[in-house]
Amino acid sequence: MNNKRVYLGIAGVYSHDSAAALIVDGQIVAAAEEERFTREKHTGAFPNNAIDFCLRQAGIGPDDVDCIAYFINPELRLPPTLWFNLSTAYSKVRHILPRRGIRGVVESLKSAWNVESAIIQGYNVAREYTHKYSKARFITVDHHNAHAASAFFASSFSESSVLTVDLIGEWDTTRFYKGHENKLDLLRRVSFPHSLGKLYQTFTKFLGFAPNCDEYKVMGLAAYGTDHFVPFFEQLYTLNPDGFFSLNKDKLLFCRGIRPEWDEQITSELGLPRKRDEPINKNHQDIAYALQHSTEQILIHLVKNLIETTAL
Repeated sequence: MNNKRVYLGIAGVYSHDSAAALIVDGQIVAAAEEERFTREKHTGAFPNNAIDFCLRQAGIGPDDVDCIAYFINPELRLPPTLWFNLSTAYSKVRHILPRRGIRGVVESLKSAWNVESAIIQGYNVAREYTHKYSKARFITVDHHNAHAASAFFASSFSESSVLTVDLIGEWDTTRFYKGHENKLDLLRRVSFPHSLGKLYQTFTKFLGFAPNCDEYKVMGLAAYGTDHFVPFFEQLYTLNPDGFFSLNKDKLLFCRGIRPEWDEQITSELGLPRKRDEPINKNHQDIAYALQHSTEQILIHLVKNLIETTAL
């Protein structure tokens, strides 16, 4: 391409919403999610169609790509993940064994491993694609850096406060950055299990919706609810004086690596989880309201502190 620098980004493989994007000499040429071609909503399949589309838009082939960037680094994620699972093993067994027996313990451990296995497999498939179809250099991009960059560098601002909030990346869930010209300076971070994304995902599942897919339905459902459960949800998190937040490990089982992520402490207050085909009632609406309210309170708290931190 006449010595132009070509970068192909790949994301979401074996996770959700797999996609590709192409940048040529610093300009976004094309971007697409794989679901647009396969019609499988939120698919995590390797984005062959999305990649082909991006390359066609630029009129190039795989061999013209200089660098392929992948959206997460499993090598950075593995050590804290292993430590978390080891440090919470006793808690898992103590909680699950009397309720679901050995089989329940095995299923919980297997479920946790399946998540990590999918991330590693997705990374390997992306790397194999690079070696098979192009001469490009293959790199990984820190997950939160990728989110921050997609917001700041695509904006018209030369300087900005940047907040990323996710379920998890390599291990962080929330980060503060200060963006300036072509740099992103990482200022502060919150790590798992203190995850606003995981909190929202958990109650999306509790309400009978598909996690990593139907969270928008919960947000919409919140508009029909009341503040009935807000006092209980306020027990699930703390807005810390340092401007960050923490989750209540005693009430939220996922903070201790336990699946499913709720027990009698939750159901005694909110009722039983909704089944997927069960009609939505007033209780479900109020749960959604309280979850959305809590999310907004945490985000407002974070943004206020970020602005104070960056002085922008």
